[in-house]
Amino acid sequence: MESDSFFHAIASGYVEPWKPASHEQNGVVMGVVGDAAVSFAKAGYFTVVEGMILLPGWFYGPLVARIRGEGIDVDTVVLRPPLAACIKRAGSRSARPMGDQALLEQLWHGFDDVGALERSVIENSDDPEASVDLISARL
Repeated sequence: MESDSFFHAIASGYVEPWKPASHEQNGVVMGVVGDAAVSFAKAGYFTVVEGMILLPGWFYGPLVARIRGEGIDVDTVVLRPPLAACIKRAGSRSARPMGDQALLEQLWHGFDDVGALERSVIENSDDPEASVDLISARL
């Protein structure tokens, strides 16, 4: 599940999720993401939640707690691709592309130290297949 796509469902009153005024919106969206992840997992689907839910850090904990609270196992992988790869991906987004390089760099540096989740970090490349192989090996 690409968590960013849930933000795109907001048609009226949308606030870019990196802005301070977006906190309440972001909490609602991540709650919906958690509910969807639980629903998919309970239906028997191998479910992966993808997105920058570590930033800001207060969304990761509640999301994991929501999923684990339903008796579902959670594994975490933090991908840390090169900045150039992130800039390339952000510019090619079909919905609400992020073109502000300074903002992208700030978000990217937010993953420099993810605290206790540092053990879950995979330094990945811009090659999706190689990233899948690294994740599969880790899990």
